[in-house]
Amino acid sequence: MSNVYDYIDPRGRRSGPYTEEELRSLAGRGLVERDGFLAIPGIDRTLPISDIRWLADAFPSTGPTPPPAPPPDAPEPAPDPAATPVPTSPPTSPAAIAAQSVAPAPVGRAVYVLLAILPAFFGVFGIHNVVAGYTTKGVIQLVLSLATLGGCVLGAVAPPCFCLTGPLWLVLFVWTICEAVTVTRDARGNPMA
Repeated sequence: MSNVYDYIDPRGRRSGPYTEEELRSLAGRGLVERDGFLAIPGIDRTLPISDIRWLADAFPSTGPTPPPAPPPDAPEPAPDPAATPVPTSPPTSPAAIAAQSVAPAPVGRAVYVLLAILPAFFGVFGIHNVVAGYTTKGVIQLVLSLATLGGCVLGAVAPPCFCLTGPLWLVLFVWTICEAVTVTRDARGNPMA
């Protein structure tokens, strides 16, 4: 009786058992990959196909064979210090320097708090978030605050409109005060000075 082997493809999928003749036939038809492995049932070790001469010779010749891949249970090889990329120097062209210096300066904490609190007393919210870079949140607050101002104007004509906009103004006011107290970084993650 001939030996039987399990085939393990490079992605770790196992199939088999196969006899030597079956493996030669599979290799000749391209159904076994050169960088796969063979395992003998009952033995915990895997062997690269490139190390098994009778099977490596069964592959159709397509040019140079790639180096064998490590077995799936092998540890990662240590990085080659000679292959480590050398850090490049910073860009020195005027366009590259200008592109790096485009980032705006961080918003001051005092400016953020003043833009949060002062307009809030007039019913306009969100300006502080737009200045700090939180544009989506700032635009939402600005639209809602303009809706409350419109509701107040309509409230003079139709009092039910004022009943709806009053609570919305209160929610926006509390939201803005909470942000003025808790937000300490702008949208880019820079601490506010």
